[in-house]
Amino acid sequence: MPLISIIVPVYNAERFIQKCVDSLIHQTFSDLEIILVNDCSKDSSLDILSRYEQLDSRVKVVDLPHNSGAAGARNHALADSSGEYIAFVDIDDWVDHDRYERLFNYARQFDVDAVLDGFVYNNDKGDVKAKKPLTDRLRFVSGAQMIKEMFFGNISVFAPWHGIYKRRVIGNCQFQPIRGDDAIFNLDFYARANKICLTPELAYHFRELDSSETRGYHPPESVGSLRGVEACAAYLRGNPDLRRLVPDFDFITDYHLLGEYATVARNVCEKDCPESFEQRKNFLCRIENSHYFRSACENKEAMARLPGRKRCFLSLLYNGHLTSLTGYMYLKSKWKKVEELFK
Repeated sequence: MPLISIIVPVYNAERFIQKCVDSLIHQTFSDLEIILVNDCSKDSSLDILSRYEQLDSRVKVVDLPHNSGAAGARNHALADSSGEYIAFVDIDDWVDHDRYERLFNYARQFDVDAVLDGFVYNNDKGDVKAKKPLTDRLRFVSGAQMIKEMFFGNISVFAPWHGIYKRRVIGNCQFQPIRGDDAIFNLDFYARANKICLTPELAYHFRELDSSETRGYHPPESVGSLRGVEACAAYLRGNPDLRRLVPDFDFITDYHLLGEYATVARNVCEKDCPESFEQRKNFLCRIENSHYFRSACENKEAMARLPGRKRCFLSLLYNGHLTSLTGYMYLKSKWKKVEELFK
């Protein structure tokens, strides 16, 4: 049985596969299982993956019969994996050659349920744009503390590729086919974890791309985003482990939901939103009348913690001032034409 199983969803990624997979098979830590899940790619991805499978016995290629998105691909590989620890990598990214040796040594030395590191932010060409450490020193936190720090912005660890997870603690955690599936998986895991190690290292390289390019899905329309937020709300509120283990669960959940609602509502009001004015107005009406939205807005503490602009957007909707928002939206859509008159 391998010590670490690395799961990599693959969708139309022919130009990234070599850099990503080479960084995995050339690790200084060799006791690995590398599961490459082809999610119905339309390019030559499967042929490239198959060549790696022939070259290295640790590589296992799974060819899905139906497109499942990153969430479905990861779930399939989880069920098929056998490692003591599980790691996730996105196919357009890559890792340092000794990353898993370092992460595993921390896991063994401190007997923790997960070891997490930061990342280097790269543009499409691979050039470094920024460095994003999780911490400035080695730290140990409980799962409940981790969740609080995630939501309040002290630690941003919503993506599953931040480190290695103990398989026994993952249990039946699954990636959900809803908006925020990465965060939901991590929340599920942290609710079950006793001890997590945070390291100051930067061994993961994230490549900035349109998420639809290699992950097998397309950015949702506005109404789709709203449905995703509400599906996330229903999932969180229906999770007894989170409610039992996490202090201030209702506040944390409402704060997160309000932030999501504010983001999608603001995006709809932007002048470059592709939908018609009437469609966007109807979308804002849906938010205004949403049970989840109105319930979260009643949490005054959560509303008070939002940044001013987001709080303003949501307060207008909650208090029935939809006309003010649609007027703002109308002016935003016309502003470019007004600017052109003065050129």
